[in-house]
Amino acid sequence: MNRIIRQASLIGLFVIAVTIGANAQSDTQYRAEIPFDFEARGKHYEAGNYSVGPLSQAATPGGIAIRDIRNRKASILGVVSLSGDANWDKPGLLTFVKVNGRYMLSQISTATFTMKLKSRKSSGELARQTTAGSESVAIALKR
Repeated sequence: MNRIIRQASLIGLFVIAVTIGANAQSDTQYRAEIPFDFEARGKHYEAGNYSVGPLSQAATPGGIAIRDIRNRKASILGVVSLSGDANWDKPGLLTFVKVNGRYMLSQISTATFTMKLKSRKSSGELARQTTAGSESVAIALKR
């Protein structure tokens, strides 16, 4: 009987340790200093320091939010549908596309999740606005 209780206790402690480790990784908030004003999901953001990450500590993919570190305002960017590459050695990236002099957040890629953002404008409208001079800018995220 004592042997069964010890084994159950060890299994329970192992499960708790694994769960805590998984939640710690899924709850990672990434930070970046963005040196220009930009748009994401139709909202305007000023240049500054931002954090990007999951809304909750749930192990399942959920909502991703962006938070202005200066004034603590947060906005939901969407729901994650793709998991990240689990490569903790490379930094995550925020990818922006510059169209008509305005930067738009187009993708977030991290070790824990990857998210492509769609603009509120139709793809045809964006294609008409995109010129040969448009550029893409990637900003590294810090954990």
